[in-house]
Amino acid sequence: MMALADRGLALNPNYARGWHLSGLLRLLAGQPDVAIEHVQTSMRLASRARVGWGYAVIGWCHFAAGRYEQAVSMLQLALDEDRIPVYFLGLASSYAHLGRLAEARNMLAARPEGALATFTPAFVRSSRNSDYGARLVEGLRLAASSQT
Repeated sequence: MMALADRGLALNPNYARGWHLSGLLRLLAGQPDVAIEHVQTSMRLASRARVGWGYAVIGWCHFAAGRYEQAVSMLQLALDEDRIPVYFLGLASSYAHLGRLAEARNMLAARPEGALATFTPAFVRSSRNSDYGARLVEGLRLAASSQT
């Protein structure tokens, strides 16, 4: 899929959506830094578009790379635009990894009803970086256990 995205972008390097999708593919392939570059290119090319999805992908890239402070800032920007349930989970896990358990608890408490239903084994396994899903789950466990 990445080869097809690269070919499409070679044919039309101004296709913002193509850069965004390429960034998402790079994240799932375990290339978070390349993914960030591609999503930032997308956001530059579509400067009038909504930015929540772009911030979300960048936030997940930082999470995948273990940069939890940056993940928090980007996922919070995404959440400010779109209250998508999985953003709450990413923030809760990031806060927990930073030792900010009160904020992690608050994110879990604020999540929309059914947010955990979006969190499936397929979602956890969606990255070639197997550590990514394990760290996500561990952060959520820390956040949830701090509620008791």
